[in-house]
Amino acid sequence: MTIETLGHIGSILKQAGISYAFMRWDEPLVYPYWIGEYSQRDSINEDGLDESDFILTGTGKGSLLQLEQQKEMILSLFRHGYKKILPSGKGLVIYFNSAFPIPTDTEDLKRIQINLSIKEWRNDNGGI
Repeated sequence: MTIETLGHIGSILKQAGISYAFMRWDEPLVYPYWIGEYSQRDSINEDGLDESDFILTGTGKGSLLQLEQQKEMILSLFRHGYKKILPSGKGLVIYFNSAFPIPTDTEDLKRIQINLSIKEWRNDNGGI
């Protein structure tokens, strides 16, 4: 996954009003918040395609309702495939894969995981 794509995902979520950070929350905690991470697959495609799985983990306090509402907002962004040509010329498609609640050991904290699939195509220069 490229830095450009990671930044673009952050921009999409920020514009939607989602409190998001990549890998670690460094700001004062604001519930609910979402942390992103990814797993990149080996690329054997000659067409310039690179694929990654992007995981968003939401954490909220008290009721699960606020997290569920934000989950629905995120799903509406990616459910039918988000398509974009990035400024570098790379093609990008992000689509929803799955979502599920994650049990916690505390009664107060609630968690939901959203899995997104990412496809990136290199530009004509072959660079990523």
